[in-house]
Amino acid sequence: MAVRPAVPPRGSGSPLTNVVYPHFDAPGGSKRMHRTNHHTYKPAYVGRVRADGQFDILWRSRELVEPQAFSPYLGAAGGAN
Repeated sequence: MAVRPAVPPRGSGSPLTNVVYPHFDAPGGSKRMHRTNHHTYKPAYVGRVRADGQFDILWRSRELVEPQAFSPYLGAAGGAN
């Protein structure tokens, strides 16, 4: 297994582009960083709120869901007017 240096050579772009993006466990479940937009892959859930404020999970995605940095519904300007 090849190991990359923790700090990339000067002028090689964003330091984050050279980081290996592993899966990791977090309090909300398994996560992974997206290589280009640095957002987080997460599981998707569908649930129902109980009277005590907690949730009953009705469905959970089998795989982590790829993040979108910007909503496709906002258009090219990203919602800016």
